[in-house]
Parts: sequence; structure tokens; C-alpha cells
Amino acid sequence: MMKSIGNCDGVRHGECILIGNLTLDQLRVLVTIADTGSFSAAGRQLGRVQSAIS
Repeated sequence: MMKSIGNCDGVRHGECILIGNLTLDQLRVLVTIADTGSFSAAGRQLGRVQSAIS
């Protein structure tokens, strides 16, 4: 089940965040992408190819 945070009526970019059933690994990948600023850099840091995390 998806839960939402923020104003999801008339959604504009960045206003509504959907939270689903993320695994710990998926969350780790997401945080690494945010920290490094790119999928390629996150892949290198996590020891995976870019296509495996995008």
C-alpha cells in the first residue's frame, strides 16, 4: 500500500512523495544516488553497474 506525504491533490513536481514497500537495499541505493549525485557514481560506490541501479 502506498502512503503519501504532502499535498497530492493537483500534484506538482516535488509536492507529493510516495512511500511504498522499499527494501533496505533499495533505500541504500536511493540514498547513495542522492549523496553522489549520479547513477554512475552510485554504481561505482556500491560495486554495481549503473544499469543495475537505474
